[in-house]
Amino acid sequence: ALPPPPHEILFDEGGRACGVVTAEGKIRADCVIASPSYAGSYVQENYQVVRLYAVLGHAPNKCKDAKSCALVLPGAHIARKHPIYLFSSGSTHSVISWPCWS
Repeated sequence: ALPPPPHEILFDEGGRACGVVTAEGKIRADCVIASPSYAGSYVQENYQVVRLYAVLGHAPNKCKDAKSCALVLPGAHIARKHPIYLFSSGSTHSVISWPCWS
């Protein structure tokens, strides 16, 4: 189970999160990383992450004999604001059984 959310998020003079106040007391840190559900009104949605998993019967085209491959599609080349990152691997990485690729 996750611990209860902090009572308050602390900010420095520059507006950066620098700690939290919990039931145990005040905790200072160089960096605060938290689930958006813990941050409440301090969170604003800027984008969404989409994950897609596919099982392929062969290696992606032009990967030749590589054990894995990564493709980056620059956003400017595909009329998008952000790039798309694709990764594919075969049975060598124990991600999927032979002869498939994921």
